[in-house]
Amino acid sequence: WPQFFNAAEASVFLVRVLRTMRERMVQAVAPAGASTQSKVEGLVRYAEKASRELRLRTNRAIAHLVVQRDRVAQSVSSCKWDKNELSSRNHSYVDRIVSELRDATAVIEVHGNLPEHVERYTYRAL
Repeated sequence: WPQFFNAAEASVFLVRVLRTMRERMVQAVAPAGASTQSKVEGLVRYAEKASRELRLRTNRAIAHLVVQRDRVAQSVSSCKWDKNELSSRNHSYVDRIVSELRDATAVIEVHGNLPEHVERYTYRAL
């Protein structure tokens, strides 16, 4: 997994560099005309879009490996929704989610903890 996170985060860094260098690149290609300047702007926009997409897909893929959504959904659908019991105890699906997240944390720790911002994006993808 680390290589996936590294690729996504490297693309984010590349976009930051492109944003920083955009004005210099536009000035450098100014003698070539507006068409070339437009291509520089297009490159930056494309890199931003691709970077967001790569980060989103990477985090979703890892999130799906970490938490088995279908098992959680099955637990939710098999619940008996008795109004009298709702306030007195957790449903089994809540216990399942907590268990899945604990297991996920253990797996992540085995592979090395994730940087905070990567962890945040991964759990958002759940």
